[in-house]
Amino acid sequence: MKLNDSTSLLVPTFNRPTELKRLLGYLNIYGEGSRIVIADSSTAENKKENEKIISNMNNLNIKYVNDYPQDTHPSIKFHDMCKYSTEYSVFCGDDDLMSIRGINMCTDFLKENKNYSAAHGYFIKYQVQPKLTWWHEIYLTKISESDNPLERMLFNFGSYIATFYDVHRTKHIEMTMGEVPIYSKGDSFDEVLRSLLDSIYGKIKMLPVTYCMREKAMTYKDIGQGDAISISKSIDNGTYKDIYPKWKSCLIKHLKDKINENEDIIGKKIDRGMKSYLRGNSEKIARHNFTEEDVNDVEIALKFASNHENIQEMIWSRDRNAFMETKKL
Repeated sequence: MKLNDSTSLLVPTFNRPTELKRLLGYLNIYGEGSRIVIADSSTAENKKENEKIISNMNNLNIKYVNDYPQDTHPSIKFHDMCKYSTEYSVFCGDDDLMSIRGINMCTDFLKENKNYSAAHGYFIKYQVQPKLTWWHEIYLTKISESDNPLERMLFNFGSYIATFYDVHRTKHIEMTMGEVPIYSKGDSFDEVLRSLLDSIYGKIKMLPVTYCMREKAMTYKDIGQGDAISISKSIDNGTYKDIYPKWKSCLIKHLKDKINENEDIIGKKIDRGMKSYLRGNSEKIARHNFTEEDVNDVEIALKFASNHENIQEMIWSRDRNAFMETKKL
């Protein structure tokens, strides 16, 4: 299945040729003809290896950009990638596997719903052992679909969901990536600012479709808390007071033209929002009822990831206890 012609997959990579080879090999088979933009800030040695890998991916439409220094600010690289993209963009980790069907459904949704800024489907975490694979959904976080930008943003503070890997309109993601290096400093602050800007400019949608498979990922209990711990460390080491005011001013700037509130009131509400974020008590939603197509998307990706020739030999489970018992056999 090919990516929608209006959508590009943006893959930043940094010194992970093995993972990049796996992702592109998967897409070369299951995403034939898709538009892929790769931004490489690896060492010279790894760039050479990546160039060899890309040269063998004959079924993909790849734009490879390798002139980024290793110390390039991530958001500067992300912003630059947008100029090579199409109308819609989705970032993909070089160690992830994404469902083309899921991306296309999200793109179609955004085309039909102009009041939404981002869309994603089910994120899957998996663990592979010989003839055994356990997988389950992660990031089961409740999302506000309020018509009020401030309400959406404050809800996202308290029930945090990262939207970096969602499908976005390229013009929007180019704007948010341009703001981050100006107003933020540090991975966690960057991540949260991007997601909150998404919630200001539109609603965020989770669609009932398999979307992204991850072997290395935080569980739903950890998501949000990892960033919160990192931001808390900036409070402990004294850098928070230098970073936070400017970071907050970005949110105020983008909110003040959308709601009828003065800047002081907006600022106080953002302060309360940050406190709720640091507590890390996200609202959870129920597990999904997977369709046969959803399960098939997961199994195809995990078969590729685990190098099992016969998918029937594998034991698939969404139940960790059952997986761990089988592992003992």
